[in-house]
This record gives sequence, structure tokens and C-alpha cells, in this order.
Amino acid sequence: MTPELSVIIPVYNSAEYISEAIASILNQSYRNFELLIINDGSKDNSGTIIKSYEDSRIRYFENDGNKGMVYSLNRGIDESKGRYIVRMDADDIALPSRLERQFDFMELHLDIGVSGTFAEYIGERTGIWKYDVSHNEIKCHLMWGSSLIHPTAIVRKDILIKNNIRYEEHYHDTADFKLWVNLGRVSKLANLPEVLLKYRVHKDQATIARKKLMDENKTEIIIGQLSITGVNISESDFAILRRFITFEYGFSISELKRLFEIYTDFISKNNFTKEYSPHIINLQISRRLFEASYFSTQQCGINAVRLFKKHFGLNNISFVEKLKFYYKGIKK
Repeated sequence: MTPELSVIIPVYNSAEYISEAIASILNQSYRNFELLIINDGSKDNSGTIIKSYEDSRIRYFENDGNKGMVYSLNRGIDESKGRYIVRMDADDIALPSRLERQFDFMELHLDIGVSGTFAEYIGERTGIWKYDVSHNEIKCHLMWGSSLIHPTAIVRKDILIKNNIRYEEHYHDTADFKLWVNLGRVSKLANLPEVLLKYRVHKDQATIARKKLMDENKTEIIIGQLSITGVNISESDFAILRRFITFEYGFSISELKRLFEIYTDFISKNNFTKEYSPHIINLQISRRLFEASYFSTQQCGINAVRLFKKHFGLNNISFVEKLKFYYKGIKK
């Protein structure tokens, strides 16, 4: 019987956790799946552990050396037989009903090309990781960053093939974010508001150098979305936008004015095309520019208040925030 779902787990030095991850998939309430495990040149005994399983649903592959996550994921997609691609990390745990709930959801919502779920943090962090659930909310959130939890995702394989969409090597750790953006242009997005995965957080998961690269790639992806709407972005805008996107506020008045120019131009063009829900994205932009203005009063003084008020008014700002905004501006 041809599997409906192809679960893909890339593995690199994951001996400590891989057994628990594999078991959580093999013990799913939904049974018609294949489990593709891509060993990406592990130097520990991950391969030995994986090969110890005698289950016909497991298909094991070994890369010729450490090729990276993006290569492994694309290889898994190329080797897959299912109608749906399901993501899973080697150190995470799928709840028993995960595949069943996600498969049923996608079968009931044929207009959705990719969906995710909520997740519970385990390891070095506790709590619940969640995002917005509707297509319009998720797509607008993509203007600021990723809005699906990668190892919870399920994707229709035919949409990937039809639109020649793949994980892009250039974006490394943000390749999933770029994938959601690309899929959001050709299909609808959703998140199932249920915790169906336990997501493991490790200490010092991202180095400073790696985080810098992620921020740069994230900025490039967001600038790409602004550019597609027709907003002109120059090379000199990149540094300003990177700081804005990553909440590194404290702009000069000229930098702040340029941010307002970029985003008011985007609002004007998007109000016409409606590529993003104008109501949702306009409120998001207003809020972010308020924060940028508020935390730039030390550099700009009352001019930050005047600039924001000119473009957006103060009706959507709370009374307390208005008082603090004016106080910080005048105090300078």
C-alpha cells in the first residue's frame, strides 16, 4: 500500500534522542506512513541505533558526509512516496495523535498547502510555543518572521512539485521561513491550535555568529516580500531594516523617516493589491513603527512623536503610552 504520509527526519549526531523520536512516530494512531531517516554524516552511533529497528515503514539513507539540513530535507522529499511531507526533528517527540490529526485536517481543508501545530517546549525551556492560526494572520506575520513551527509542518507534495518549490540552501537555518513565504504565494497556510509535538530546546542552541547570519537571511527574505509589492529598497536600507526587524531600535531621525517612507509606501501599494490583509498588516506596521519611534526618542526627541503622529495618529495608542511617549520626547 502506498503511504499517504512521508515523515522526514534528518539526523546528525543525535544518538541521545533519536530512539525516542523514532518511537514517537512508529507508535502513532495513524498507520499509513513511511518514515524517511536521513543520516547526515553522524560521527556518533546514530546510524547503529537507527539500523537496529526492524520496521518496514522505515527507509534509511546515508549522506556522503555532512551535507547539512537543507540538503537532507530536499533529499527526503525527492525520495518520498507519500502525498504529504511531514517534518520531524531527531530530538523532538510527536504526540500519539499527531499524524492522524494533521492528516484529517489537511483532507478537510483542500485549499491549505501547509499547516503546522502548537508545540510544548522541553529541555532547557518550558511552556507552549504557538502562532496565529488563520491564513491571513499567518501570511501577515511572515512580514516579520516565520509563523509556523518547522518540525510540526505538513505540506502537500504536489504543490511543491507543481511550483518547483524546495528548501533553498542559501538561507541555511532560515530555509523554512523562505519555504513558508514561497508556499504562501501559491496556497493557503494554517496552524492547528493543538499541541501535537514536544520541541526540545538545547543550551546555547545558536551561536552569536550563527544568529547574525540568521538575522541577515531573515532580513533578506522580508525585504524580498516588500520588493515584490513594488516598494523600492536600496542597499543602504538593508542595515536599517535589519535593525528594525530584529528590534534593535534607537534610530536617528533620518533613519526613522526612511522606515516610515518604506512602510507607508508598502501600505499604499498593498491597500490596492490586497496581497496581505490590509486591516491586519496595517495595524501590525503601525504598532512596530510606534515601538521604533518610542525607543528612538533619546536620539530624535519630540520629532519621533511628531513623525509617528503625522503618519498614523495616536488613536490606537493607549492613554498611558501616549503620556510616556510625549514625556520621553520632551525630556530629550
